[in-house]
Amino acid sequence: MFRVAFAFFLIPLFFEFCCPVNIGQDKAQKSEEEAVWQFANQVLEVLKKEDLPALMKMNDTPWWKDGQLIKKEEVLKQWWRKRFDYKLFPLKDEPMKINRIYRYAQARKTFNEDSQKSLDTIMTKDDYVIFVQYRKAFLFLMIAQRGDQLKVVGSTF
Repeated sequence: MFRVAFAFFLIPLFFEFCCPVNIGQDKAQKSEEEAVWQFANQVLEVLKKEDLPALMKMNDTPWWKDGQLIKKEEVLKQWWRKRFDYKLFPLKDEPMKINRIYRYAQARKTFNEDSQKSLDTIMTKDDYVIFVQYRKAFLFLMIAQRGDQLKVVGSTF
């Protein structure tokens, strides 16, 4: 019994010291996903506050919405303003929770063919799709790396 327990203790140590490259890559990927997670939570907080100027700083165009691309920042700003003014999604008092984070390459198959074509023009396989639980449904946030910043480049909100 002691040998088995000791072996389970030694196996992780073996991989820690013998395979540092793979473990380092996993740590880097994990830290990148944590940064995306934090950014997505910040976006949700800004959405709840309906803070349009802050939200626009977190967005980038072209921006995907239901298979269509919004190419101008001013059009995107009007679209968000309309969402807030007409309370199309009453976000202030509703709980929203990040359920999962996927690379676009993994989540791509969840979209129909037309959406895939338009998303392929603005996202890379390494960008992220965030599944957000809102009420009993899931909404998506598309997050992409633009230069050295994370930006929202689409959603189903």
